[in-house]
This record gives sequence, structure tokens and C-alpha cells, in this order.
Amino acid sequence: MKISVITVVLNPEPDFAMTAESILAQDHDDVEWVVLDGASWSGVGRAYLERYRDSFDQYASAPDNGVYAAMNESWKMATGDYIVFLNSGDIFFRQDSLSQVAKALRKRPDILYGDHDFVSGGAHHFRKAASMDVIVGKLRRGDIAGTWHSRFPCHQATFYRRTLFETMQYDEQLLIVADHDLMLRAHADGCQIAYLNQTVCRYYGGGYSAKMLERCVSEWTDTYSRFSDHPQKIMQHFMGNRRSAPPLAEQNTHIIDGHYPYESPHPNMGNQHFAWVRLEGLQVLSITESAAEEDQQFRVKGVSRFNQDMTIFRNGEELLCQQVQAGPFTLAADIGATGLGDTFRVVSEHSTRLGEQDSRVAGWAVIDASIIARPKPDAAPETGGPDQPAGVRVLNSNVSETYSEVLLAVTPETGSNAVTGVPVRVQLFNQHIVLEFRPEDAPKVAVPAHIPVEGDQWGTFARLDVSTGPEPAIAMLEQAKDTPSGDVDLGDIFLMVLKDWTGVLDKVAATTPDFADRLS
Repeated sequence: MKISVITVVLNPEPDFAMTAESILAQDHDDVEWVVLDGASWSGVGRAYLERYRDSFDQYASAPDNGVYAAMNESWKMATGDYIVFLNSGDIFFRQDSLSQVAKALRKRPDILYGDHDFVSGGAHHFRKAASMDVIVGKLRRGDIAGTWHSRFPCHQATFYRRTLFETMQYDEQLLIVADHDLMLRAHADGCQIAYLNQTVCRYYGGGYSAKMLERCVSEWTDTYSRFSDHPQKIMQHFMGNRRSAPPLAEQNTHIIDGHYPYESPHPNMGNQHFAWVRLEGLQVLSITESAAEEDQQFRVKGVSRFNQDMTIFRNGEELLCQQVQAGPFTLAADIGATGLGDTFRVVSEHSTRLGEQDSRVAGWAVIDASIIARPKPDAAPETGGPDQPAGVRVLNSNVSETYSEVLLAVTPETGSNAVTGVPVRVQLFNQHIVLEFRPEDAPKVAVPAHIPVEGDQWGTFARLDVSTGPEPAIAMLEQAKDTPSGDVDLGDIFLMVLKDWTGVLDKVAATTPDFADRLS
């Protein structure tokens, strides 16, 4: 029985030697060591790789998109019947660990796992893994208190049939719990999973997950909830009264898939928890059943990165397709009565990468998704976006040596034909402020004659001199009022930004201090 031990590394530290010696000391006669390096650049890391280079049976070095992306790539280099991922700092518990595993693998399960020794703060914690049937059964019931989480198998003690990875791999969007997610998906797909009553490995705390507690808790909550019949219990267990708990405002829906882990409140998101939505769209499950005569709406609050169409589906049928502007939005689709298990999906027209260093793809972020009573006909419509007062909000900022830019959402004072969430781009060139907007984004924005405008590929823009501060520009704008009735004056937008200039700079400075410095 050939076993491939796979180690993915990036700038390995001295504990790499522990892993190497542990692998080389195994008495099993058919072991293959596969090492995939993420293009290490540190002198120490490269020295350790060179030191053990002759012991690698398979080796490659190339940049990757994270540890689980590297693990998904590395199995292709292996030739063993089974593979196990033992990364830098992890060690096998005994010299005959692989020999004992090989005996258990004679029954040819899809996955075999054993127990592990977790070391934290110098203390050893021997963790006995539970049966996956027991783990999944408790998860479905929402009964995960006590030792449930500590008895989940770790990937260092889990051996996978190599061919399993041809059809099932780690979810690279998860930074922490992709190994648990894979095990739960494998169990759901009916894979044969066996348990070995033996301590297989030892690994040390203080690694990647320990340094990202907020992200860890968020991924646990999101992942386990998708496999539970009682997602509220999962959320309560992990999040409790934590400030970073994802919203579940109405307690009648559960977001089951299609989003990245929730992130902590941010001013750009109205100081509310949010989650970027993946390309395939947000999936929301109704967890209550209403009376047949009830008249309800499915409501989504979020922030769009673009001017785009948003579509809501219910059980596969289109309910609503509506255009939203870049910035905050609220969508509400009439649904009548709801049934337990009704599934809603919300899809955006556009999605792109979130940034050069962020490979996630999203076109919008969700703040809340819930089922509400349909407003009475005489109820006043919502204005100013989802719980957004009139004013100026910073959506994004970018500063380089020669270029400064801020993307704002401007919500004018509530009134007749008020335009909500007008996206405005601000640039600074030689002590001039340039405000730009797309005419199609705000068709009721009027460009008054007293503001000189030009055009480029972005849209319409106007330039004002702020070299002596915003006051002269404010005075000029207040002297000229020639906007047709019922329209929102571009001059009014300028005034809102300039009058809130200190506040805008404070908001921008929270993430981009250099922006404020360039005006001083």
C-alpha cells in the first residue's frame, strides 16, 4: 500500500526539520514524500528546502493562491494509493504510524482518519475523533455543545484515496475550515469513511487559524450551518452575543450558500455586518411557514459595486429583476405566503475580483435577507437606501504618488424626486477637486450651467479649485441656483461633499491617511 505524504510550504521555518525527520523515520516500506513550495523567498526557508531536497520524491516550486489551493494542486504530483497532508511543523505520532495506517487501508475505504495530539502552550491535548455518523447526526440536530468540535478529525490524521480528489477538492474560498467542509461533503456524498482507533499525528497550535479568530469563527458558523437542520443553533453556539455575529434580523430565513464569510461592520457598509456574494448568487432558505392568507415580501439589503440588474428567484422561478445603482440598495419582491423550505436566490448581473491581492469574485455584498410583511399601500416607501441617512459615505479609496481617488455614495436630503446613493468619484489633482458621476447612474441629476463640465470614458465631471480650502467653492455654488425644479442639482452634491469636507477626510483617513495629507 503506497502512501503519499504531501507537504505544502512557503518560507519554511526550523520546525520544517521536525516534519522532515518524522516522515523519513517511518518504517513503512512504501512512502512517497511530495513537497510543493509556494515559491519561497526567505534565505532560511530555501536553506531548509535545499537541506532535504534529495529526500523529496516529488518536488515543485510555484506561486499559489493559498494553502488549500496548494493542497488541491499537490495531489496531482502524488502517485500513491492514498494521500495525507502533513505540513511544516506537523509530525507523525510514532515511527510506525504509517505502517498501522497501511494495515487499516487494506479494506480500501475512501477516507480513513485517526486521533491526534494537539499541543498548545506546551500542554498536550489528546483528541479522540468521533464517528463521522455521530458528528453529522449531532450537527444536523444543532447539538454541537461540549466536545463536538474538538472531536472533528484533523486533516493531518486523515488519509484520502488519491482518486477521490479527481471529483472532490478543498473549497479554496475557505481559509480555515476547508478540511472540515471536505469531510462533510464527502459524508453527504456517501463516501466510505473509516476510523482508526490510534493517535496518528501531532500538530501545534498558534498557526494560521489561531491568528485569524474572527475569520475562523465566521467560517465555522457558515460551513456548519449549511449542513445543519437547525442553523440558528449553530449561529448561537459560535456567535452568541459577539459583535461580529451575522445578521438574522427576522429569524425566518437562513442564508445557506453563495457568499464568503461574514466580515465585521465597516463604515462603507453602513456600519453593519456584511458578506460578499459569490458569482453563483446568494441562496436563502425560509425556515418558517406562514398562513395561506398572509401577504409577504422577500427583502434583500446590500451594497452593489456596480450599476446593474439584480434578479430574485423563488424555487427556481424569477420573481423580480430590478436595476440598482452602485452603493446601498434594497430589493423587495412580493411573495404572498411562504412555505417551510422555500429557497430564494439573488443574482447580480456583474461580478469581478475584489482586488489585485484578493482573488474573491463578487458584484455585491449582502447585509440582510429576510421575509417581512408586505407594506400597506399607503405606507411611505423607503428612502435613502437601507437605513442610510442623507449625507456622504465613502465607498472606496485609492492613493498613489500621482493620483488620489475616492468613490463616494451621496444621498441627498429626502424630498421630491430625491436621488438615493448617487455614486460620485473624487480625484485630487494639484489642489483641485474633481467630482465625477455617470449620468446613467442618476438620470435625475441635473448639471447646472454655472458648473463647467467635461466628459471622458467615466462620465461627466466638474473641476473646482480647493487650494485655499472648500469655502470659496461653497460660496460660488451657493450664489448660483439654476437647477430645474424636481431635479437634484450637481451643485447640491458638490455642496454636500464640501460642507462635510472634514467628515469626508476623516472617513477616508481611517483607511487611507495619505489622502488627507495631500490636501494640507
